[in-house]
Amino acid sequence: AFLPLLSDRTMPDVVLLGGDIIQRSTDRGESWSEVVGTGRTYTLAQGAGGALYASGISNVFRSTDHGETFSLYGLLPCPGVIVRVFPDPDTPGEVYASCEADGSDLDGFYHRVDDASDWVQLTDPPAPAEERSTRLSRDPFTGHLAVVTMIDTDNASIGPPDERHFSSHVWVSSDGGAAWADRTPPFECAVAQSMAYLPDQAGHLLVGGFSSDATCPGIPGRLWESFDDGVHWRDATANLAVPHAFPGGLYEDPRLPGAIFLSTYYNGFYRWVVSPGPVEGLAWQPGSKSRLDWPSAENATAYDVARGDLSTLLAQGEFAAAAAFSCRQPETRVTDEELPGDAAGFYYLVRAWRGPDAGSWGSPRRDDTLTVCP
Repeated sequence: AFLPLLSDRTMPDVVLLGGDIIQRSTDRGESWSEVVGTGRTYTLAQGAGGALYASGISNVFRSTDHGETFSLYGLLPCPGVIVRVFPDPDTPGEVYASCEADGSDLDGFYHRVDDASDWVQLTDPPAPAEERSTRLSRDPFTGHLAVVTMIDTDNASIGPPDERHFSSHVWVSSDGGAAWADRTPPFECAVAQSMAYLPDQAGHLLVGGFSSDATCPGIPGRLWESFDDGVHWRDATANLAVPHAFPGGLYEDPRLPGAIFLSTYYNGFYRWVVSPGPVEGLAWQPGSKSRLDWPSAENATAYDVARGDLSTLLAQGEFAAAAAFSCRQPETRVTDEELPGDAAGFYYLVRAWRGPDAGSWGSPRRDDTLTVCP
């Protein structure tokens, strides 16, 4: 099992660790103290105004003092474990929660609008009767909800191992859980077990799972990625840190756009980063002000631009003398008002960036020698 860990984004030195009791550090983990009053904690999250939320069995707690104290934020009707909570990043007090109660009718997903309201159960996706809701995620840009439903009949009382049967679906709601659309990836012989929206762009969804049927020997991990709320999917299994790791959980990191934390059973805990593609098609427009344009690079959220002196490049034969012109800019255009003067001219290099991973300046040699915009 993996314990929930949370770094307070409004007070970076504060770190919380869940488990049988919440542990709190005010010095980035150098020392710890116990937080009394919450009991067993299964998940930690942060919402609007820096409020912290912790979940247990049938309950959610909230802290407004950076985790020094927690108070009950209402009991849920579900008599099970609250496995995930998703506070709205902009609306104080609004929270979504996912509860597992061993197939009870109260199993599923809940929503609380504010302090004055109660927890309300959302409409379940129209999944097959045997499948139960297991995981919930929320798009931080659009508020869309995604849900995994799953059936696991890998049980000795059902049949021998060669008759194992799994099935699962992925559902997306654009209206707060009132209606659901089937957005299931092309699983073939695999099944979904976890999912998460990435906090880098709207509609970016990852689904993790494993192969299970006799046609797929062993239980290698599987990972699918969508950039449009599950309308289209690509197989991202090759990006798994351990090819045969079973993705037990996917957890987004709001401080590092493009980064996801992946927990596995028996294979450890990893950070997976979506790398930006190359910048191609750089266009230069001369005039009293030089302007450079380039098409968007795949998976990029920002760009770095370096500028150098052509005379120096010709004399030295390398790009090490180039300087930063613009770093981490979201636009695909820059304007240079400076003239090269006595130099032969300027040259420009552009690379894509998707924190915390930078792309290439165009070749391994340039990447080694050019250290601007680290």
